[in-house]
Amino acid sequence: MAYNVYGISQRRRVARALAAAALALVLVLAVSSGVRALVPDGAATEAPAQPAQQVVPGARSVRGGEARPLSVPKPLPAPASTPVMVLNANGTSGVATSLAAQLRGWGYPTPTVADAGRRGLPTMIMYRPGWGRSARVLAQTVPGVTYVSPLDGMRTDELGRAVLVVILGK
Repeated sequence: MAYNVYGISQRRRVARALAAAALALVLVLAVSSGVRALVPDGAATEAPAQPAQQVVPGARSVRGGEARPLSVPKPLPAPASTPVMVLNANGTSGVATSLAAQLRGWGYPTPTVADAGRRGLPTMIMYRPGWGRSARVLAQTVPGVTYVSPLDGMRTDELGRAVLVVILGK
């Protein structure tokens, strides 16, 4: 059984490779037999000069040789516009309050600091839809984060105005 890789079957890959080889052979034969015979009398035998194309990092070529940038990610929201809920799931008194103070020092508002409904969870960051990049950035600064995931076990209406949830676990 053939597997599809990126949606292209093995049969299609072989067909494309054979077509490319045939085209290359036709071009080689045309050049070796003299392409000038295909040009009408009096026509220019040299291709017109093409303007130099600027190479743009992170760009891709589209029809007509025109380059346009790939999708540029939106700027990351500032910490001041990224409210974070901090929940203590490890049972040690004061760790959520301590992290909330540290987050406020970095510019993050912390509208809710409380105990989690369950103990023994790993330290993780969960996020509302569309806030994954912000969660991954925050995970690089909060020590001990094991997981970064979309909301799991919480509804968006439980977050209040928070868009990220830091659960401090074992």
